[in-house]
Amino acid sequence: MSRPQTDRHSVRRRVVRLLRWALGDTAAYELARRLSNAIELPLLLCRLSISSTKEHRQVAGRLVSAVGCGESKVALAIAQNARQMPDRRAEKIVSHRYKFVWICNPKVASRSIIQALLVADPDAIRVEQRTIEELFLAYPETNGFFSFAFVRSPFERARSFFDDKLDPGPLAPEWNVDRRYYGLHKGMSFAEYCRWLETPFGSDAFAERHWLSQYRHIEANGCLPDYVGSYENLEESWRWVLARLGVPHTALPHLNKRRTVCVEVDDDSLAVLHRRYVRDFELFRKVGLRGLVRGDGPR
Repeated sequence: MSRPQTDRHSVRRRVVRLLRWALGDTAAYELARRLSNAIELPLLLCRLSISSTKEHRQVAGRLVSAVGCGESKVALAIAQNARQMPDRRAEKIVSHRYKFVWICNPKVASRSIIQALLVADPDAIRVEQRTIEELFLAYPETNGFFSFAFVRSPFERARSFFDDKLDPGPLAPEWNVDRRYYGLHKGMSFAEYCRWLETPFGSDAFAERHWLSQYRHIEANGCLPDYVGSYENLEESWRWVLARLGVPHTALPHLNKRRTVCVEVDDDSLAVLHRRYVRDFELFRKVGLRGLVRGDGPR
């Protein structure tokens, strides 16, 4: 499913400007909202229905059902979810001095790694809002650079995200992305979150970067980076990468540390995560504690 060519909010703002002089601000905005939804929802439904992606078609069915039952709020919430695209544009770091490309995998010590790499090479380029394929097109010389990333146990990564963003505790930060995903909300239990991940709305078809499958973040055109290290053995993996690149040792800072919450985990949740992240679990097993060198297997 391709990205919408025109942002719905910009369309609404233009319509509001046309109507404001006659209706007043509040009435103009409400009428513009209804008009834009009346125009956009059928187009969105059409794109979902003809998509080759199973989850798109499933969401189209849910949207049709909500509209048919007159559940306008539910329909709009589903449509908001359906507008999302898989977010593979997490940050990357490019160093021309040491000839490397680091690929961010969110919830895998990314803040700490970014700071350490920029300390090691202050002239390194911090690339944002590009997929790895887009980065190689923008910087063609990097196709020959050493690429690396780190992966984490899919179970621990899911629990880390829940602890960081969805746990209802008083220290949990404000986070508004749940408003864009139907059925996801702060205060839900970990078991509920796991079940949501297995619904079409929590699938990779619409995923925000923090729960998008790890292999989709780090693969470029179906190929893994030159080296994939282990979060569970991060210090050793980090030292190996620095030695391989000839980078002077730079300690990893301990950033973005969160409180540890006792999350109750049942067998059903574990089974759901194994189904949802089957390829990530396979990759995690291949990487092991010592890391995976492309073409050579475990180092």
